[in-house]
Amino acid sequence: MIASTNAISLIKDSESVSLVPYNCPAGHATIGYGHLLHRRPVTSDDERITWSLEHADNVLKLDITVIERELNKKIKVPVNQNQFDAIVSWTFNLGIGRLVEGKCSWLRELNRGNYSAVPELLKRWNKATMNGVLTELPGLTKRRAEEAKLFAKPYPEEIV
Repeated sequence: MIASTNAISLIKDSESVSLVPYNCPAGHATIGYGHLLHRRPVTSDDERITWSLEHADNVLKLDITVIERELNKKIKVPVNQNQFDAIVSWTFNLGIGRLVEGKCSWLRELNRGNYSAVPELLKRWNKATMNGVLTELPGLTKRRAEEAKLFAKPYPEEIV
């Protein structure tokens, strides 16, 4: 499967775009549509970087391609386009390193065929470590709710 425009819109709306590096809420250098430069704050070298909007869009497409490939390996059950789009957005935000079935509750339940458990499990991932403290972030809570809603939304082909 590949991400649809729904996934890309959800990512773009959640991330917004910055053509210069900034520190994400977790304090990591980020640019474009949430593209991680490195896992530490923006440095003086980073401050010299400027992207065009076209470059940010191209990097987003490349990042999504990597996620699609990984999800297509990790998901062992059929999913519809809405379900796939929701978890593409989740994975874009949290990283493919989180897709470990023994540790990722929604992936484990999805692969067991427990589709109904996934939306609530997606919502649990709404925190970031800030100053050493795990903190709920309103923006992540909103994003997880949108992903959960999209995952649970029937895809038109499924309607009988």
